[in-house]
This record gives sequence, C-alpha cells and structure tokens, in this order.
Amino acid sequence: MKRIIFSLLLINILTVAAKDMQIKINQAQIDQLDVQVGPLSKSKQILHLYAPAKVVVPADREFLISSNQPGLVIQLLANIGDSVVKGQIMAKINSPSLVTLQREFLTAGNEFNLAELDYKRNKILLEEGVIANRYWQESQSIFSSKTAQYQTSRQLLIMAGMSESEINSLAKTHQLSSFLNIRAPISGVVLDRSATVGARLTEQAPLYRIADLSELWLEINVP
Repeated sequence: MKRIIFSLLLINILTVAAKDMQIKINQAQIDQLDVQVGPLSKSKQILHLYAPAKVVVPADREFLISSNQPGLVIQLLANIGDSVVKGQIMAKINSPSLVTLQREFLTAGNEFNLAELDYKRNKILLEEGVIANRYWQESQSIFSSKTAQYQTSRQLLIMAGMSESEINSLAKTHQLSSFLNIRAPISGVVLDRSATVGARLTEQAPLYRIADLSELWLEINVP
C-alpha cells in the first residue's frame, strides 16, 4: 500500500513539473506570431540535402608503378595529368643488375639447347636399341632440369620489367642491355610522379601513380 501511495505522489510531482516547463502564450501573442493550426497534409515539396563530399578513386582502379630493379632514372616520359594506355613506356632506367639477369638467361638458354639436342638424340638411339634405358633416363632428367632453369631465368626477366618481345630479341641477338623500360600496367591518367631524372632508385622504388578514372566515388559526410 505504501508503494502505491508513493507511486501516485511521484506521478503527480512529474505531471506538475511537466506543466511548469510548458510555454504558455495568450491569444494576442498567437495573433502577433501568426501561429496557424490546421490538419496534417501530405507535402509535395522535395527536401534538398546539402552535405560536404570528396571525390575518390576506387582502390581497385589505382596502381603504383615502381622499378623492380635498382638503377638510375635517365628519362621520364609522362607528366601529371597525362592520359596513358596499357603497355606505354613511361620511364627508362639504366640498371646494371639487369645485365646480370640477361647473362644468366642466355647461359641457361644455351644449356637448355644442348640438353634438348642430347635428349632427342638419345630418344632415337633408345628406340633403335643402341643405348640402354639408363642413359635415356639420365638425359631425360638433365633435360628437365635445364628446362626448369631456362624457364626460371626467363621469368626473372619478366619480373624485372622486360616484355616478351624484348626477351625474344635478346635470345636471338645475344646483345646485352642495361636499359629497362617501365610500362603502364593499365590505361588511365597519371595522378602523381615520385621520381626525377637523375635519381638513383632502389628496388621497388615508386615512380608514378596512375588510375582509371572511368569510375569515381563520392565520400559524403552526412551528420
């Protein structure tokens, strides 16, 4: 019973307090403020929302171009704001370490060719019964090993930045070159340039930042 009486007293106190917080105005004040009261109706006005926003490039459309080999920047062929196409040469670097990779590729290629000739010759001799199967297996094992070495050395040149056509030309002419062409991985627009002509680059040093601007996002700050 005491709890019920206490609850009723608390409700009365809150009700009085709520009434004291209300703003009371008389009819003269209502007329002066031009306050109009009417039924709710559907609004035909369109609400315009204004909010600050920032244009950003999606993460999967932005690329950082770097040098996979240390060297000296001898030429930069693109400026900020330029449009580039995939495969376009953007910079040229003089990299002595590239010559080492090319020499290893040519050596591996020569050993591969010799192993291939020996493999084909022993295969014919085995079919004619001239050599034992053991010699054939040895030549087959050597041929597999030299093939793997040749493919690895070729892949290292691709990772260094040489194109397939440049590698094929090297295999035919055997002419070593320390000049490395840096190409655009996608078609896009140059957003930033990190290097200057004459700068000495370490491995994976950034050169350019490019992006495909065919799709852009808006980061909107809505409170």
